[in-house]
Amino acid sequence: GLRQAEQIALNNQGKLRLHLGETDEALACLEQAMAICEEIGDTRNRGFILNNLGNLYRQLEDFDKAKAFLDQALAVRQAIDDRVGQGVTLASLGQVERALGKPAESLSRYRAAAVFLEPLGAVPEWIVCLSGEALAQLEAGNPDRALARAEDAVGLLGDSVVGDDIQEVHFNHFQVLSACGQAGAAAKALKRAVDEVNRRAGHVPEADRTAFLDAPLNQQIVRAEAA
Repeated sequence: GLRQAEQIALNNQGKLRLHLGETDEALACLEQAMAICEEIGDTRNRGFILNNLGNLYRQLEDFDKAKAFLDQALAVRQAIDDRVGQGVTLASLGQVERALGKPAESLSRYRAAAVFLEPLGAVPEWIVCLSGEALAQLEAGNPDRALARAEDAVGLLGDSVVGDDIQEVHFNHFQVLSACGQAGAAAKALKRAVDEVNRRAGHVPEADRTAFLDAPLNQQIVRAEAA
């Protein structure tokens, strides 16, 4: 119905605003979407919105709140047997656990996510999962495993793979290569991350471009290039 269409549009707009670094606008959209979702009893899309709220608070570095929303998203997705959704949320929880300084818990989440996502092959969800696991492996003291996962992720990227996280995959590869002492390869990975930020910035409306470039991940990439 119309209310469901409105809720889906708000959720999509919230996710877009989040990728542009406009967290206040993203939160407003997602909260409106959630209110409609609860009004009409749309369980499946409630999982999407909760996951996006979790990622929003992760971007804001409020990791406890991020984990709370992602735990809710996972419960919803388990209840309706949304296998891909479970994988996506578990990978997001892997990122949060790593940010909380819990590499073992992070790796456990990534292993659980792989059960759902690895069969999908070269899709953004699995590529992002592999790339995130690489950093968790690094922080767990497994540099060889970290490098293998980071290179698996980059190897799955291709002209047919599109998504909002390609620069993060290249930047994670850069971080792992740097930690492994491979300076030349790290510089090339960083250039790919910078090029992707610049490419995406060129497709962002001018009014939103500053917010996009100021998003935390993009700022990290720019600072790394300037270092």
